[in-house]
Amino acid sequence: MKRTAAITIAIAGLLLAGCGSDSSGGASGPQGEAAQTAIDSAAEGGVQLDEDCVNEVASKLSDEDAEIIAGGGDEEVSAEGAALSLELLGCVDEDALTDMFIDGMSQSGQEFDEDCVREQLENFDVAELVTESQGGEPPADVIAAMTECLSGG
Repeated sequence: MKRTAAITIAIAGLLLAGCGSDSSGGASGPQGEAAQTAIDSAAEGGVQLDEDCVNEVASKLSDEDAEIIAGGGDEEVSAEGAALSLELLGCVDEDALTDMFIDGMSQSGQEFDEDCVREQLENFDVAELVTESQGGEPPADVIAAMTECLSGG
């Protein structure tokens, strides 16, 4: 149970980082503003997003969701807008996602072998892993792979 919690915390950390950004520049109107907000927000968190990728994601936002994101208010985006925010994980370099995953595991307090985690994560698309784990536990194959890297019990 503790081992699964460590992996779940790592994924939750990625989700929070992914939701901290929401889109980038290049698109026009509210979508362009939302895109730039996402790029700026991610940069503040130490994450660099691919601008073209973020623009592509932002262009799919409704005007209302884009305005909410660009405004940075407390209002929540629609379910469609929230789903698009997960697409932003695909705009982050895979190595950066791996680093964020490892940071999340570190926050769990569970001891683990970082080299082992990095090696195991090479077998997975980390952005897809986070998307699949939204609202639940990570897939069983990920838990099994990561369990090999955890120390103690």
